[in-house]
Formats: sequence, structure tokens, C-alpha cells
Amino acid sequence: MKQSTLLLQSATGTFPAWITKFHSSVFCPFDEEAIGTIFIHGEYHPYICDDFAMKVPLWKQTDNLPLLIKLSENKSFQFKHLQALEIASVDILKPNIPIGIAENLYNKGNITRQQTRSINLLFSLINQLNTPLRQFLFDVFSNKAISKAFSTVNASVNHHHAWQGGLLVHSVESALMASQLARTWMTPVEAEVTIVAALLHDIGKTRTFNSGGHWSELGHYVSHDALTLEILAPYLANLDKQWPTGANMIRHILGWNRNDKTFPAFPGTSLLKMCDQFSTALELRDTTFNNKPHWHYRAQHDGIRKQRFLRLNNQ
Repeated sequence: MKQSTLLLQSATGTFPAWITKFHSSVFCPFDEEAIGTIFIHGEYHPYICDDFAMKVPLWKQTDNLPLLIKLSENKSFQFKHLQALEIASVDILKPNIPIGIAENLYNKGNITRQQTRSINLLFSLINQLNTPLRQFLFDVFSNKAISKAFSTVNASVNHHHAWQGGLLVHSVESALMASQLARTWMTPVEAEVTIVAALLHDIGKTRTFNSGGHWSELGHYVSHDALTLEILAPYLANLDKQWPTGANMIRHILGWNRNDKTFPAFPGTSLLKMCDQFSTALELRDTTFNNKPHWHYRAQHDGIRKQRFLRLNNQ
């Protein structure tokens, strides 16, 4: 069995798909027919490639309508949806993300479109890493229990991102925000440490919240910040063997007291705090103005903390 990765590209971004099984031992779409399965957004679908065309079911979010995929001379697939939605191209690549990790995070397809988008963005972030932190994240997300909780639990009970998958969305948002600034103003290795810390800064919530959106028993006794370093401890110990300085910097960032009035020793820590708060504020404001008329420019959020929010409308 041979494994390849498809990187599907659309107007809304890129997302990965894995060809997981071939009828023949060698996949050469221009020389022979290929029959097997394709793994898209957490689900397996059968496909057949015959006479320079491939038919596969479309993923769940588009009502499972079929795609017709024609092969071009440069060995990429050209997609055209029955409703004329064009998806640019799919290149056959080696698997940058292990399929086991994809299976863990996609949770067998039992996730929303927003969760799916965040997982795809997470994979994009991982693929940009050039330090041992890539393997560090692989090790973390190889744990099925951590991955399932990370992609499905709330980020809070009644504050920000207080819905199923909120932790995933908030964590990826924070990491993306950190990436844009860190890669501009810091060295490449410092940027990667900051990005990974931003991605994992709330991973302790995988044990303080349950799948129903409520506090777990442990969550009543221990803060998620304390649990974050406990959860990551065995993986940081493995990172110590490859890059001890990087492991210690992750510990430094995640262990910093956010209430400290002085600047942290590593500026990436300040960036993490800013991105965490910015993601939180944006989501709270979106929730506050949800279902409000477009001409409303101020409103109050009545969650765990009463907060007034403002917005500007396009002129």
C-alpha cells in the first residue's frame, strides 16, 4: 500500500487529503487505472481513476455531490463541481502530516465546517515549521485523547469561544496572529517557538472542560494554565533530547505569570498574551453584535463579564 497526500486548493484556502490505498502497488494515473480510498476532512471515500478521469464523492460540507477530476499533462488534477464551483488544482505530494494525526484531529469527520477549517490551518502552520518543534507537535497530536479534546471542547463555559470546538478555533487563531508578527520581527527559530506556544497555550483546557461544554471534575480544582505544562511534560522531555533550549523556551513562555507587571524576558511571551487577548476580544465582539442591525455600533456583552463593545460600519 502506498500513501500520497493531496493538497486541495480552493478560493477559501488549502486543505489536505490523503490517498490511503491503491488497487495496485504503484500509482501511475497516466498508465493504469487506480482504485482505492481517499481521506478528506476525517472521512474515507472510495474513488476510481480510469481513462484520465477520477470520480469521488464530495466531502460532507457540500452535500456529498460528486466531483469529476481530469488529469492534466503536468500531473495535477483539475476540479470542476457540478454547480460550476471551480477548485484550482490538486498536486500529489508526499504526506507532510501523518495520516494518524489527521484521523485524531478530524475526529472521524464529527466536526463542523469551522472546526475543519481550523484543522486545515493548523496543518498549514505545522508544515511551515523547520525546527524539531514539528516533531514535537506530531508527538502531542499523536495522543488520541488530547487530539480529540483539543478539536472538540469549548474554550470556556460562558466567556469566549464557549461552544464545541471553541478551544481549537481560539488556539489556531492565536497561533496565526502570532505567526504574522513573529515571522516579521523575530528570528525564524524565535518565531517558531512563539507560534507553537501560542497554539498550545490553552491545551490544559482539554482536561478542565468536557465534551458537553461544562467543567470537568478536575477543572473545579486545578487551573488550565497549571495543567498545560503537566500535559506537555512528556513531550517536552522528548524535545529536550533534540533541542533542549527550545523546550526550555516553551516552558518559559507557558509558565510565565500573565499578571506580572514587568516585561517577560522573552518578547514572544508578550506577543502570545496579545494574540490570546485579541482572539478573545474579536470573538466576544462578534457574539455581542450577533443578530444586531448593521447600523448598531455599540452593544454590551452580558456573559461572565459585562463588557461594552464598539464597531465601525463600512461607509
